[in-house]
Amino acid sequence: MLIERKVLRTAKIKRHREVRQKRPVVHLGICVGNYYQEAEVNLVDRSNFKYPLLIGRSFMRDRLLIDPSAQFTLEPVCGEQPSVE
Repeated sequence: MLIERKVLRTAKIKRHREVRQKRPVVHLGICVGNYYQEAEVNLVDRSNFKYPLLIGRSFMRDRLLIDPSAQFTLEPVCGEQPSVE
């Protein structure tokens, strides 16, 4: 799937014991179960990783409760959302 978005800014990511990395940041709509929210997402090639996207604590704070013993318990049911420009 290919999605195109306007780059909002460039983020400097500090990685443990590595050189800082510059990544483009875009606005993206994310659906978890029936919860939909638009968020800023920094882009990096994750083709060699198990998960294509990591969702952070700030996205979930006061909205989602996580059970670390469970996996893939929700299907996205947000329906069609307006495109983020």
